[in-house]
Amino acid sequence: MENRFDARGWLREAIGALERARAAWGRQDWVGLCQAAQLCIEYSAKAVIACFAEPQWTHDPSEQLLPLLQVQVNEIRTRWGEEMLQRLYTLSADSHEAASWHGRSTYGGRDAEGRWRFPTDLCTQEVGERLLDAGERSFPTAQQFVTIWFADHSGTPK
Repeated sequence: MENRFDARGWLREAIGALERARAAWGRQDWVGLCQAAQLCIEYSAKAVIACFAEPQWTHDPSEQLLPLLQVQVNEIRTRWGEEMLQRLYTLSADSHEAASWHGRSTYGGRDAEGRWRFPTDLCTQEVGERLLDAGERSFPTAQQFVTIWFADHSGTPK
């Protein structure tokens, strides 16, 4: 499956989430930062997935992305080289790590001692900045991959 329309739609959602994350960082809105950065990472992974299959309804797209990368490993290496392959594996790992922050930043969760904490307790500046860093690398990886995936050999989009 090659679904240019869906892949580009997910990219549009990812850049919107990244822009919201950057704005939240500027306001020191750590909950908003965690929410938006997590979505940016999730949407970026779904943009890559859409090049091969319909993205599943999940906040952890790594479970779908990693097997797809393993099937396409030779083509990815041929078209982009080892660096892009590693960036895609990083995107998968980042989407896995960020997935739990969807619920934590919305509903809260248990801390290390098992006590219930609200989103404002869990979503610290440190967590938000870590997720923002992952979003800042996830979006360009997905954007570059999708752009090249749907380009023919002359570089003209299909």
